[in-house]
Amino acid sequence: MRTGLSLRVLLLAGAVSVGPFVWTAPAFASPKSQQLVDQGVADLGAEKWREALAKFLAASVADPGDHEAQFFQGVALNRLGGHAAALRQIERARAAGVTNANMDYELGWALLGSGRYQDAIAAFERYDSGSTKLGKTRELMARAYL
Repeated sequence: MRTGLSLRVLLLAGAVSVGPFVWTAPAFASPKSQQLVDQGVADLGAEKWREALAKFLAASVADPGDHEAQFFQGVALNRLGGHAAALRQIERARAAGVTNANMDYELGWALLGSGRYQDAIAAFERYDSGSTKLGKTRELMARAYL
């Protein structure tokens, strides 16, 4: 099966895992917002960070209540080095009730980049306790301890 086809099947099934990104379609997102988030998640998987961010921003305009798009804005901003902005988006999404398997990982990365080392360590430890993908987490934790 081709990668594009398998990604489409996963998107239609409502859950996606592209690299470290796990996404479940929000229950109440508008069709336009959901389409833009789907496209942005595909861009994340292709390491097209700016394109992904643009789609997540457009999704928020299409449906301001789609807080999943807000979370993914934080993911893309982390990849682009905008950790303070990423932190704001991730915290807003979390406060709105968004859950994501990588929430603590992304939160930890944003906190680390924002110089909040102890908070970053706590977030990485929460992620670490429920994940089998420890390599990158341990690397970022080591940076926080330095």
